[in-house]
Amino acid sequence: MDAQTRSLTDPRFAQFKQTVDDGIAERGLSAIVDMQPQVETLLRSGAIAARLGAELRDVLADGERALWWEHWNRGSLWSRHGLLLLAGPGWSLHLSRYFSSSSGIFTLSQYACIGVAAGAMTLSTYATGESFRNAYFEREQSVRLNRQIELDAGQAAAMSAGDAAFKVDVQRPTIVALLLSESAADLQWRFDPDTLRADSCISARLSDSELICIGRTMAAIGAQQAREVLLELSRHPRHFVRWSAIQHLAKVDRRIALDRLHEALDDEHDDIRAAATRSLAALQPAL
Repeated sequence: MDAQTRSLTDPRFAQFKQTVDDGIAERGLSAIVDMQPQVETLLRSGAIAARLGAELRDVLADGERALWWEHWNRGSLWSRHGLLLLAGPGWSLHLSRYFSSSSGIFTLSQYACIGVAAGAMTLSTYATGESFRNAYFEREQSVRLNRQIELDAGQAAAMSAGDAAFKVDVQRPTIVALLLSESAADLQWRFDPDTLRADSCISARLSDSELICIGRTMAAIGAQQAREVLLELSRHPRHFVRWSAIQHLAKVDRRIALDRLHEALDDEHDDIRAAATRSLAALQPAL
């Protein structure tokens, strides 16, 4: 029995799923931010505790599942968002465990509602400046504190339109329910909690990140198929996947990489055109 089927045996989860599905069908993915009351009702209903109790009872009878649960309990199975409870067209509900620490500051790549199933947390949200541009090559970005929300068990908060980024602080291990839409933005930024300035940028879609990682790894180890794979990725629909592939293609076949740089001068994305122009200008003395 998969995770969703297991959850839907409980009518409380079934009702929650129906409500979210109906909201998204009527109002689109932004309906997620209106689901705070429904998330709180689910958190207080005992459905999540019952679901975890059933999981643990099965674990006791299955050594392989017991090992899986132990890894998740230690935090090493942090598969993007944690343990899947439910999913529907364009959305999912997960449980994640935060330990006694602060997370970084991350931009929201989805519509989100976050609630506490056990423990307590401080949710800090941040706003971006008017000049913020969600583009891979724009690294001079910053955020400012918008609001702080104290959440105890059974409480939830929706991310509003002004909440461009967020940070989670916990003083003790806390289990959090995350109601998330599918990615509504291509990129997710991380900001330094001290300086509030951007320090990294990744794809908001796991599949894109995996492609970039595959290309980087194949170039690093000198894999036989690296040139063909990177050449194909250099024509990927996502501009930052294309650019990463061109960069790593230079480590495998300099001539082909230069050809792709020249082609990139006519790329459909203005950032790629600008980056190709800068790169070729920097390489000119060596050509």
